[in-house]
Amino acid sequence: MFPLKCKAILKTINNDILEIGHATYSSQNKSIDFIAPFVPILQMDTEVKVICSENDITTHIFTGKVYLSSEKLLRVVSLNCVFIKGA
Repeated sequence: MFPLKCKAILKTINNDILEIGHATYSSQNKSIDFIAPFVPILQMDTEVKVICSENDITTHIFTGKVYLSSEKLLRVVSLNCVFIKGA
C-alpha cells in the first residue's frame, strides 16, 4: 500500500539528484506527482526516478516519463514501481 503523501527525491535516470520534496501517487491516473518549493522544468517524455521514503528509509522507487512539468509540480506517467524489500 502506498501512502497518500511521502517524502521523495526526484532524480534523473542516471541517479543525479534534481530536487527533494514530496510525492503523491494516484492509482486512478496511474501517475505520481512530485511537489517541491521549486521543481526544475523538464521536457515531456524525459525519464526520471522518484525515490519515496518513510522515516528516512527508502520504500518505493518509481521510474517513468514526465507528462507535466511546472515550477511547483512534476507529473510522471508510464510508471514502473519497485518496492524495497524489508522497508
